[in-house]
Amino acid sequence: MADEHLEERKRWDKLKDRYIISITHGDTYAHKYVWKLTPLTIAIIIFGILAVTAFLSAAFVFFTPIKEWIPGYQDISDQRPFLQLQREIKRLEEEVRKRDLYINAYKARLSGEVETEADAMKKAVPTMSKKGIVAKIKEDDRLRADFVRRHEERKVLKVLSGKGKKGISDIYFTPPVKGQVSASYMTGKKHYGVDIIAVKNTPVLATLPGYVISADWTINTGYTIAIQHDNNLVSFYKHNSSLLKQVGDRVQAGEAIAIIGNSGVLTSGPHLHFELWYNGKPLDPEDYLVFD
Repeated sequence: MADEHLEERKRWDKLKDRYIISITHGDTYAHKYVWKLTPLTIAIIIFGILAVTAFLSAAFVFFTPIKEWIPGYQDISDQRPFLQLQREIKRLEEEVRKRDLYINAYKARLSGEVETEADAMKKAVPTMSKKGIVAKIKEDDRLRADFVRRHEERKVLKVLSGKGKKGISDIYFTPPVKGQVSASYMTGKKHYGVDIIAVKNTPVLATLPGYVISADWTINTGYTIAIQHDNNLVSFYKHNSSLLKQVGDRVQAGEAIAIIGNSGVLTSGPHLHFELWYNGKPLDPEDYLVFD
């Protein structure tokens, strides 16, 4: 243990040994400059030179434009115009995509290149084999007529008793699409709207004027849009293939806001799920609109 301590002390003493560095005149041999240095002093001088060099290099990079050439060192303020331009380009691309989709949908309707209502019905409603088809009888027609009559009577009674269009009896609702109702309003099954089978690529229309308060995609309902109307009315349009409006947009009654689709997991064919809410409570849309 003592030997190790002695060796360490000797190494430390060597750092304190003095050395003379001199510059001598070549002709007269006179000493012009003389420095008395130790290894420790030399190490301190070298370390100081390196520290000053590193500081000057960092200052040169930080206070001169050369820092822009260093990857990842750009000033964020210089990137803001490019980020804003990128967002604006994306917004314009989305607007162009929606416009093209809207135009193509109308072209398809005019040229007859869309699915017919019968084709849509075949996809949405399971077909029966020929052996399972039952011939229509007169009793069936009478039963259907009686059902329609009773349905209309219930609607009239709701209005007269104040349980129907209470507070909104004078409002005219524009049907969002024309088609057959495949699933009615059923609160017991938490189905707070109606499913309307419509021709593929049909534009979905706003039922009333208002402002778009939601335009998003969810895993269950796909592309969904919601509109806030006057009188504390809110309408929802779900399972669209594309949305034509954004949050904050002002829409008029009958204006196209989306395209019929089959998005989301809670769907089995092209259709629109339409909901109508009044004062925070769901309404049966069939009490206020005729879809077929």
